[in-house]
Amino acid sequence: MYAQRKGWPLKDVIVKVRYEPGPSGLSGSEGHRIVQSVALIGDLTSEQRSRLESLIERCPTHKTLSSGVPIVAA
Repeated sequence: MYAQRKGWPLKDVIVKVRYEPGPSGLSGSEGHRIVQSVALIGDLTSEQRSRLESLIERCPTHKTLSSGVPIVAA
C-alpha cells in the first residue's frame, strides 16, 4: 500500500517464513524462532528498497508475532 501510494514501481512482495524449534529440553518457547525472508520485486531505487525494508517491522502481523501474544482456545 505504501509503495502504491508513493507511485513506486513495486511489482510484487514475496514473503517466506519458517518456524525453527529450539533445542530439545528447553521449556516453553525458549530458543524457538521464526525466520523470515522478504523479496521486493520491481525496479526500485536503493532508497525506496531501504524504506520499504524499514517498514517490515512495523507491519501489524510482524508486531503481533514479535510481541509474543498468547494463543488461547476458543
